[in-house]
Amino acid sequence: MYPQSSTPPLIQCACGCGRQRPQYDSDGRERWYICGHNPRPPTTGRKKHGGYIEIKCRDHPRVAQDGYIGEQRLVMEAKLGRYLEPTEVVHHIDGNRENNDPANLMLFSNNGEHVRFHALERRR
Repeated sequence: MYPQSSTPPLIQCACGCGRQRPQYDSDGRERWYICGHNPRPPTTGRKKHGGYIEIKCRDHPRVAQDGYIGEQRLVMEAKLGRYLEPTEVVHHIDGNRENNDPANLMLFSNNGEHVRFHALERRR
């Protein structure tokens, strides 16, 4: 483990995305992946909230107070190669909140766009 007074060393994410991350998380545990980039499905740190799957991810910059973030946001971030803005909304095309396949996700820049999309869908 690195000394607390120094900056943690940066390493490349093990998924091959090319992004860097601190080698140790906030609890001093060594990590190889950026949160959400590990191809192995997590066995712990998963929960459902409002029908959405949430992942425990303390080192994410936009994690909720309880340490969880929506899996759909992590998948969209991996697809885009960047963190989502707090105002951006991830929509499930098939309506299934548990289907976080990248092909099933659509990004809106804000909730207003998302609401307008649903209003147009209802008119069809």
